[in-house]
Amino acid sequence: MEESQKGVDKDHNPLIMTLFVLQEEIRRISPVHRDVYYHFGKLANAIYEYCHLDINRTSWSTVIFNLAALKHALYAKNLNRRNTLEIIQWLERESFLDMSSRGTESKGRNFSIPEPYRPRKVHHLPAISEGALQRSIFNPVFSESDESKDVDLSRYDWYYHDLSDEMCETKLYREAQDGFFMIRNPGGQGNYILSVYNKDQKIVKHYPIRRLKDGAFYLSKGFKFSSIPALVSYHKEKAGVVATRLKHPPVKNKRTPTPSQALVHVKEKKKEEPQRWEYSREEVELQDRLGAGNFGVVYRAKLKGQFVAIKSLKNAIQDDSFLEDIKTLINHTHKNLVQVYGMVAEEKQCMIVTELMAKGSLLLYVRKHKQTLIRNASTMLEMCQQICTGMVFLEEQKIVHRNLAARNCLVGEHMTIKVGDSGISRYIIDDNLQIHSLGNEFPLRWSSPEILSFSQFSNKSDVWAFGVVMWEIFSGGTVPYKNKTLDEVAVYVCIENKRLKKPRICPDKVFNLMSASWQQHTARRPTFEEIHSKLLILMKEYSRSSF
Repeated sequence: MEESQKGVDKDHNPLIMTLFVLQEEIRRISPVHRDVYYHFGKLANAIYEYCHLDINRTSWSTVIFNLAALKHALYAKNLNRRNTLEIIQWLERESFLDMSSRGTESKGRNFSIPEPYRPRKVHHLPAISEGALQRSIFNPVFSESDESKDVDLSRYDWYYHDLSDEMCETKLYREAQDGFFMIRNPGGQGNYILSVYNKDQKIVKHYPIRRLKDGAFYLSKGFKFSSIPALVSYHKEKAGVVATRLKHPPVKNKRTPTPSQALVHVKEKKKEEPQRWEYSREEVELQDRLGAGNFGVVYRAKLKGQFVAIKSLKNAIQDDSFLEDIKTLINHTHKNLVQVYGMVAEEKQCMIVTELMAKGSLLLYVRKHKQTLIRNASTMLEMCQQICTGMVFLEEQKIVHRNLAARNCLVGEHMTIKVGDSGISRYIIDDNLQIHSLGNEFPLRWSSPEILSFSQFSNKSDVWAFGVVMWEIFSGGTVPYKNKTLDEVAVYVCIENKRLKKPRICPDKVFNLMSASWQQHTARRPTFEEIHSKLLILMKEYSRSSF
């Protein structure tokens, strides 16, 4: 390691020195936006590890991902100042050149900071320790602004005013759902408490919410928030110091039983007969094996005399949210969504029971019939239109798919196309889910910049993926970015802002619709309803015609 850093002072590495310049610039333009500080902190850690620890392509790609995430956060807050973006662009370029030089026989590279961003007294910069870097980054100073003023909590369903500890615990124990929570102000003196039920420990935990003189709220001093709703939003995404991620508050209009009544209710609940969406293993007759992967195995099966598909999952995340989503999807019936019938839960695996689609995966179908399809524009557009119809429904229901791809669309009789795994993709470990260098998993080749940068899923990220599905159909089932590694795809999309090339047989008007789905900023992408309208126009135009 010492040899590889020869001629380079680790603590005065230009990347790290420029990081300090960037930090001061961000403090100047964004004193209160915690999202910006969060992404800057991730970037700082990535650069510190790249410069001080093992130098490899993974650590470099983490730097690139976090640079993109910070840039997106600045754009989202309308803080994309020229000086700040130029510093980020310099870090992107120099980290890439530095990585390239380290990949050769060169033992490091003496590169200089550009004049506008060079610290005036470089020799006075202190040596940087990991602890100092963490303290400097994760403890921003909040200034007085509208974001730090008190918020009326009474409009939030998780706020229970001055509810006592005993009544709080009774409500949460009655629900007994992991992550169910409430915030209270017992005594009405501003001493707020976050109370959460943890299913693993079968206990309600109470966390005092403290407040600083500058108005910031916190559970842990390393993570401060301008308001209590901001604190709740963060811990819905990440557990942090809380025992489990926050999910839902208990329903307020339920009559609250006494503690003894609550215990009786729990005992009685265990004696209830399985609901219609739950099936025992004995009711399912497995037959042909239809496919397999890291996620598990798909079988043709019989359930109560009806042919169904069974997806046996090895590593499904079986928490309360998973069960709730399964129950919700059973009630969502649509002609272009694979119907979910229920599940078979066993100790070591979970089986999802769905409608059986006779002709299997759309991806395999497109590859098999490529030569026929390339001569028939209307057929391919109809495939796209059917998928889009299903996605319009999900968009209306505010359900995010998260793993839309040709392999997850299925073909039935009479060329009916249906979207599969809608609403449950986040619980399934799929072959095509790559581990992001930030530790997250998602289908990288189908992912939008905001997913690649900071794992932000929405209906607009599904729109991006739908554009890739259209591309798959019109390219005959080709793998997106097939000649690029995963790191190269991320840089190509996020940093270079480039996109998939037009398939040879794809008309310009169709490719324009794909390209609209790949806009860098989510607000500029069309909705599924808008895409659907344009597809209908294109179908009419290309009806009974070829390319």
